[in-house]
Amino acid sequence: MRSLRLFALGVCMLPWVVAIPATGEEMTADQIVDRYLEARGGADAWRQVEALEMKGTFSVVSKRSDFTLIRQQSDLYRLDYTMQDLPAIRARDEEGPWMLNAWLKPEVGRVTEDPYKKQLERESLFPLLLLDHKKKEIQVEYLGAGDIDGIATLDLKITLPDGQEETWHLDAETYLEVAADSQIYDYTQLADPIQQRIFYDDFREVEGLVLPFQIEWEFWARLETMTVEEVSINPELDVSRFSAPPTAESTGSQTSALELESQLIELREMGLTSRNSFEILKSLTTEVGPRFAGTPGDRAGVEWAVRAMEEIGLQNIRTEPVQVPRWVRGDETGEILAPYPQPIHLTALGGSVGTGEEGLEAEVVMVSSLEDLATRSAAEIEGKIVFINQRMVRTQDGSSYGQTGIIRRSGPARAAEMGATGVLIRSLGTGTHRFAHTGSTRYEEEIEKIPAAALAIPDADVLETQVASGQPVRFRLELGARRLDDVMSATVIGEVVGRESPEEIVLLGAHLDSWDKGTGAIDDGTGVAIVLEVARLLLGLPEAPRRTVRFVLFANEEFGLSGARAYAEAHEDEVDQHILAMEADLGPGAVWRYRARTDEKSVADAKQVTRFLAPLGITWHDTTAGGGADLSPLRKKGVPMIDLSPDATYYFDYHHTDDDTLDKVDPEDLAQNVAAYTVVAYWAAERQGVLGRPPIEEANP
Repeated sequence: MRSLRLFALGVCMLPWVVAIPATGEEMTADQIVDRYLEARGGADAWRQVEALEMKGTFSVVSKRSDFTLIRQQSDLYRLDYTMQDLPAIRARDEEGPWMLNAWLKPEVGRVTEDPYKKQLERESLFPLLLLDHKKKEIQVEYLGAGDIDGIATLDLKITLPDGQEETWHLDAETYLEVAADSQIYDYTQLADPIQQRIFYDDFREVEGLVLPFQIEWEFWARLETMTVEEVSINPELDVSRFSAPPTAESTGSQTSALELESQLIELREMGLTSRNSFEILKSLTTEVGPRFAGTPGDRAGVEWAVRAMEEIGLQNIRTEPVQVPRWVRGDETGEILAPYPQPIHLTALGGSVGTGEEGLEAEVVMVSSLEDLATRSAAEIEGKIVFINQRMVRTQDGSSYGQTGIIRRSGPARAAEMGATGVLIRSLGTGTHRFAHTGSTRYEEEIEKIPAAALAIPDADVLETQVASGQPVRFRLELGARRLDDVMSATVIGEVVGRESPEEIVLLGAHLDSWDKGTGAIDDGTGVAIVLEVARLLLGLPEAPRRTVRFVLFANEEFGLSGARAYAEAHEDEVDQHILAMEADLGPGAVWRYRARTDEKSVADAKQVTRFLAPLGITWHDTTAGGGADLSPLRKKGVPMIDLSPDATYYFDYHHTDDDTLDKVDPEDLAQNVAAYTVVAYWAAERQGVLGRPPIEEANP
C-alpha cells in the first residue's frame, strides 16, 4: 500500500486541485461536498454524464483478469470479470440486481434478498453518489480531520436512504477520495458483515471529469485491485447489455445460461487464437487456385471442399448439382488510337460478347454515370464506344460498390439500347494498381449484345484526360470472349447435426467459386476458410449444439447466383426450418459491425449476443442485415439474417483482379472473423428460443 499512498501525495500538484480556505474556519459538510464535486470536474459536468464505460485489469490475490464496467442513467450497471478462471458478473438492469458467480453457483441469479441486494444497489448508483445528494435524501455529516497512511483527511459520514452507512476520507488538500470504509456482506456468508476499506489512487482527467484509475479493496486478509486502462464518457451503450440472461429454470433449458456464456467465451478465444483458418485458405488457393464456374478449377474446388469436410468430420456431407453458365474470357487487348496512341490495360466484363477477330474501332463518348447517359441523344451515342467514367469511393462498409455497381451490371445494355457499339467502364475498384477489375454484366434479350470491358484505374485516368482534351478520341478493342453450353457444377454441404432439434437449421455459407483472374483468396476463399474452421470448432465441443448448423459452400455466385437459386429451390420445403442464415463474403478484414434482420419483437433478443462480440471490437449497428448475395433467395422468403461486416476499406483494391491472392490476407484478422462467426453460430444453435421472422414484404430490401 505504501507506494500507492506516496503516489497520492503527488496528486496535489495537478491543476484541478482545490486548496483549503485560508481563514482557518472549520468547513461544513456541504462546503466539503461542493469542493469535492469541483475537484472531480464540477457538478454541472457530471450532470451531463449519461453513460460510462471502463476497461482494465482486475486482480484478486495473485490472479489477474480483464474487466469491463458499464454504467448508465437509471442506475444500470454491469461489471464483467473473472474469478478462479470462471466468469463473474455483478449487474443491475431495469428489474433490479443480478449476478453470476460461476465458482459458487453455475447459474445467473436475481439478487432479491437483503443485505446483498442493498449492497449491489449501492454499487450501481450513478453517476456520483454525492452529486445532488440532498435530492437523493443522502445525509452527509462532517466528522472532523483524520489521517490515512500519513495523508491528512477530511472525514465524512454518509448515510443512504436505506440506512447503509459509509465513512469517506477526502484528501484535505485535493478533496479527492483517499479511502472509504463500510461494512459489506460476502456472498458466501450473508449473516456476518465484513469491514471493508477502499483506497482510491491515480486520479486522471478524462474529458473534463476526474476519475481514479486505481482502486483497491481491503477486507479480511484479502486485497482486490482494479486498474483502469480505458474510459469512455457517454458511449452509446446497448441497454440489452445490462439485462440478465434467462436462467435454465426460467426457460426449461438443459444448458444453463452460465454454461452457454462460458462456452461462447471459450469458443471465441479458441477462434481468436487459432490460425487453422489461414492454413485452410492456403490449401485452397495453392492446391486449387481459380475456381471459375464450369472450369476444371471449379470441379477441383468441389472435390477439395468434399475432402475438407470429410477431414473435419462433418455429417451429412453431400454435393447438390447446379447447372452453371460457361463463359470463356479469351484474349483481350485495348488501345487508344488517337489523339495520343498508347496501349490500355483492361479486362472483359463477365458474360461479355467478343469483338470477333476484326476487333472493334470507334470514337469514344465519355459519360459520368448511367443518369448522364440517359440525358444524351441517340445521335451522340450511336456507333460510338461509351466510356462510363464513374468513380468508386473507398468506404469501410463497401457501400460504394453497391452504388456504382450498376454501371457494370446494366451499363452495356443501356448503351446498346441507344445504339452504342461497345462499352468501357472505369473499374469498380479503389486501388491505383494497373490491373482491371472484372465482374458480371447483364444483357437483355431484346437488346443487341455489345462488347464490354473494364479499364484499370490508371488507364481510365489516361482515357479521361484524352477525352477532356477536346480532341476526338478513337479506341480499338479486341475481346475473344465467348459463351459455351451450360455445364454442371455443385454446391457442397455438410452439417453438425443438432442434438435436440435437428430439423431446425442455422446456415453458415460462403461461395466456393471465384473469378478466373486471381486465386480467389479474398473472394471468397476467406469465406470458405471461415465456414470450415467454424465447423471444426463446433465439432470439438463435448456435445453438438441443440440445433443443426449447416455449412454451405455455394456454387457459382460470381456469374449468376446459380448455387443460391438452386439451394432455395431444392430446400423450399424446409425454408421455414431455417431459423437463421449468415454468409461470409466481403473479404478478410476484421469484423467491426453486427447487424440483424428479424421481426421487431426479436431485435432486443438479437442484440444479446453483442456482449460476446464486443471484446472482438464489434458493435451493434442496426436491423438492415442483407445476409449476402447467396442468401438473397432465402432473405426474400423471410429467413432471419445476421451480418458480421468485415472492414472493407481495402477489399476493393484487389476485388475481382489478378491480385486476389493469399498474401492479401492477414491471419489475425481472419481468426477474428472465425471467432465472431463461431460465437453467433453457436449462440443461435444453442440458445433457448429462436429469432422471429421478418415480414416477407420487409425481407425484400
